[in-house]
Amino acid sequence: METQRFDALARELGTRAHRRDVIKWIGAAALGAIGVSRIAPTVAAQTSPGTFGDPCELVEGSCQAPFTCFEAICDLPRGCVGADQPCVDGFPCCDDEGLMCINGICTVPANTSLPATGVGIPHDTERVVSLALAAAAVLVAGRLIRNGDQDPER
Repeated sequence: METQRFDALARELGTRAHRRDVIKWIGAAALGAIGVSRIAPTVAAQTSPGTFGDPCELVEGSCQAPFTCFEAICDLPRGCVGADQPCVDGFPCCDDEGLMCINGICTVPANTSLPATGVGIPHDTERVVSLALAAAAVLVAGRLIRNGDQDPER
């Protein structure tokens, strides 16, 4: 902020206020308080969780499980019910997770295993170690070749 503008602001704050200015500030504060008091009941209006299609707020617990608040409406954005959630008529359990409705809950059947994703530590660690050693050898060889190119005596 410029020095002159700061000095002007400090002088303005240091002067005594006129009665009309004080009344304006009190009126503005009162109107603000009224506005806040009308907004507060609207925010706290939802007391019980909604079901499919009900309006909701983006807070935890505003929709019954398995629904979530999506664009201010209780919905299932994926179109299916996830793991350990109650089954819902008209919405299947998520097939891509291998879920089935068992006893009213979407779960993985006991006799079914999920497909391997290829992520994790492989069982044949000897191959991993040999690949790591080969990679280290390539790095060392590359460094030796590069250093040999830079040495003018060779």
